[in-house]
Amino acid sequence: MICLLLTGAVKFSVAQITTVANGLTQSGNQAKFGGTLTENTDLDVGTSFYLNIKKSAANYLSILNNGNIGIGTNAPSKKLDILGNVVMLTGIHRFYLNEAATFDPTQAGIRNNAGHIVINAKEGGVIYLNRDVRGDVRIQSYNGGVDAIDVAIFRGEGKVGIGTLNTSDPGYRLFVETGIRTRKIKVDQSAWPDYVFDQKYRLPSLAEVEQFIKEHQHLPDIPSATEVEQNGLDLGENQALLLKKIEELTLYVIDLKKENESMIERQAKLEMEIRQLRK
Repeated sequence: MICLLLTGAVKFSVAQITTVANGLTQSGNQAKFGGTLTENTDLDVGTSFYLNIKKSAANYLSILNNGNIGIGTNAPSKKLDILGNVVMLTGIHRFYLNEAATFDPTQAGIRNNAGHIVINAKEGGVIYLNRDVRGDVRIQSYNGGVDAIDVAIFRGEGKVGIGTLNTSDPGYRLFVETGIRTRKIKVDQSAWPDYVFDQKYRLPSLAEVEQFIKEHQHLPDIPSATEVEQNGLDLGENQALLLKKIEELTLYVIDLKKENESMIERQAKLEMEIRQLRK
């Protein structure tokens, strides 16, 4: 039999202690449920006592006079203090709160793994944050001072900021403060400058390039230092522009090689003519 144990006098809201309606009996300071409640019954523990539901030495439910409720413990330190694992069942789906090194892959839940919080969906499931409401998801870390450090923010419109909250530029979705270090970056690019090698392409003369550099202090088609400082640099576009300049340089080198070969050929002819004149 499950007993309600009180350390002091028991006060009921009904006139009698033993009744068919509430199934309560009292022996000293111990009250027992002996049947099914069929009417509302209040138990008043007063200001100096507590209410404990237990079976032998196992504590099931404790209610202290300060309002704290304990499940599995008779010394709850918070408004709700649960000693043990928790499972919430909605239909056929379970959600658990427990402390374990492993989890059941058929259930979703949160577990405390030696002080580390692990959030799991069931096997093949998905973890959603703010799926049903409009708002941002903000992750912060304590820095040992007054303020927390912003680690990342996921905007409701799909933008992501890492180390920054400034995600206002409408042309981009990922914003990273300080820098990115990685082993590989792949940029999708549609306009690649192979057209430089097309016979119809007009290669600027070196004289034109020289004049442009004198006037603007940078290469044609390449953004100036001021433009990069103000607007940043498009990585894919910049790689394409650099390749364009490399291809143009290649054409210049080919032309110079042809000119050099022509000069060598003319020089050889002149040297031959000089030797014949000396005979």
